[in-house]
Amino acid sequence: MSYDYNCWVCFELFTEPVTLYCSHSFCKECIEKSYHIEQLCPFCRKEIQMPLPPIDQELNKKILKLKGFDVDENNNNINNNNNNINNNNNNNNNNNNNNNNNNNNNNNNKDVVMEEFQPIKKITYGILNLPSTIYAQIFSVFSVKEILKFSLVCKEFYKAINHKFLWKIKLFQFIEFFNTEKYEYDYKKCFKICYQNEKNENKGAAGTFKMIPFRGHSQPITSIQHIGNVMCTGSVDSTVRVWDLSSKKGTNTQTFTGHSGGVTCIKQRQYSVISGSDDCTVRVWDFEKGVESNCLKTTSPILSIDYNVNIGGDGQIIATNKDTVQIWDHRDKQGGDDLVGISGEVFSSKFHSNGHLFVHTSDYLDSWDLRRFDRPILRLPSPQWYQPTKDFVYVFSNNRSILKYNILNGKLIGSKSLSNHFSTVGAALAGHQLFSATNDNIAYNIGDFNVHLLDSNLNPLHVLSNHTNQINSITIDNKKILTGSMDNTIKVWDKQSGKRLYSLLGGSNIVNPSDPIPLTLGCSLINYDRSRIIGVFNNLVRLYNFNLD
Repeated sequence: MSYDYNCWVCFELFTEPVTLYCSHSFCKECIEKSYHIEQLCPFCRKEIQMPLPPIDQELNKKILKLKGFDVDENNNNINNNNNNINNNNNNNNNNNNNNNNNNNNNNNNKDVVMEEFQPIKKITYGILNLPSTIYAQIFSVFSVKEILKFSLVCKEFYKAINHKFLWKIKLFQFIEFFNTEKYEYDYKKCFKICYQNEKNENKGAAGTFKMIPFRGHSQPITSIQHIGNVMCTGSVDSTVRVWDLSSKKGTNTQTFTGHSGGVTCIKQRQYSVISGSDDCTVRVWDFEKGVESNCLKTTSPILSIDYNVNIGGDGQIIATNKDTVQIWDHRDKQGGDDLVGISGEVFSSKFHSNGHLFVHTSDYLDSWDLRRFDRPILRLPSPQWYQPTKDFVYVFSNNRSILKYNILNGKLIGSKSLSNHFSTVGAALAGHQLFSATNDNIAYNIGDFNVHLLDSNLNPLHVLSNHTNQINSITIDNKKILTGSMDNTIKVWDKQSGKRLYSLLGGSNIVNPSDPIPLTLGCSLINYDRSRIIGVFNNLVRLYNFNLD
């Protein structure tokens, strides 16, 4: 399992791991650098914001053990302090080395001062006399097409253009994470593969991806998550299965049994998965030991679960049923404490990237700061659907309007009535709506076969029209929109132009007599990352892998 403890930015074992609210973990330094490039999770492209959650102490202990350190299970502050001292000493040494390098660079830079009409050979000679990191930085500001043209100028430029440090810079300008170790740190080759993967995912034509089915569940799949190459699924058949996404045959690596009712929701972590069930229990499953590590019993079926990473990964689980929201420290193996002050029947709860817990009930949509339990910090009227983003809360209200609120103070910023849309949709379809949003766009469906895209001011942009049956799921990020439908397809759309890029088929629409009765026809759930799209079709998972290398 050591591979699963690798950061998906630097592909080394975690150093001071931070787990984001989307469940993906990175080195603290890596995610801070990535945040300055774009405010999105490098893995799933969901919005993130500062301040980041604290270091995940539970994950950090596992990493230290893998590295051979003695870890006190109760307190590892002493080791951390020692590490910090060593790091400070190393930083001082690095600063001294940097000062020496800067002095050398200043001396070398004198060679580059050239007279007008100086021959190309002397110019290139001066550049190549610079440290390789310097001339690689010079060339890195040009586009790849321009860099390749430079290589045709002369032998010296050709040598400079093929330096691996230059292609390392270009690679990380193009993509925040890539397993360079797999290709023996050949950064130019890695760049070519990433570029081809991007073309494949934008094209989606036959031959640009490989479809791998994952079979094993005997009943419909209700929930799915993946981190790196590990995917977890929960099903009505009462099992939680763990899959290896890097396998070519859809390998099921672990199957957890113990629930007496169907699994309704899961929450995957780097080293465990938490499942909620109709049997009124929440169970924690340990990947390394392959066993159930704890069980929380409640009085009603579990509707949703989440994990509070804001306390440093110390084991706080948020379990939701129709009666209450329970906060449970599973390390103590005790029952959870109810969140006091909730009004109405509870539908769901989930964490936002700012650390606040959103609780959706029949009476209100509340935002809670779990450091204080006296009252919610934000209370809005109960919507049908909602989506908090970095700065706003978009809601699909019960009176068929989309409302935009300020996420800090709850002030209403804008609204858009959808009554005209509903007048054109039959009553049977109008009861089924879907809603997804980022800070800049809202995508929604009102029960017909179309997806409507709005800008942040709630002005219409595009109508995505190509499905031939009802839409089941909508996923949106900063570049693309993915939709799954009862027509047994996943369609990928360009967000800027609204054009359909391609469709992914989910097999035959004819139901096999041996298949279980589906909860939802067609594609019910979609997950994706930089080079893969994952769709759930009844009791089957289909992986569309655009990395053909």
